[in-house]
Amino acid sequence: MDSDEITLEEKCENLMNVVVESRKRFGKIIKPKNQIPNIDVDLMRKEVDDFMADILERKKRVENLKKNLKDAQHIVLQLNKDKIGKKLRQPLSAETMLAVAKNNQLT
Repeated sequence: MDSDEITLEEKCENLMNVVVESRKRFGKIIKPKNQIPNIDVDLMRKEVDDFMADILERKKRVENLKKNLKDAQHIVLQLNKDKIGKKLRQPLSAETMLAVAKNNQLT
């Protein structure tokens, strides 16, 4: 048989036989591109639980910081309004006390 006399069906059949033989021969050697990972469910649950605990702990810290900041702002506002606190923040030297007394008498 000449190659001209081979029909299209015979060519396809020969190619399919070559594919089948090469798969038999090399299929055991070639590994698949994407291997299925072995998933440990207990380990995954533990990691998720640890992650959730970490998130909750950080959320609690942020809430405590917000509360402390609000308390500090409240204290600062009270100190700004406090007359005694203003007097205590002034320097307590004799010269300054005399200068304050003179200013009070002049006004």
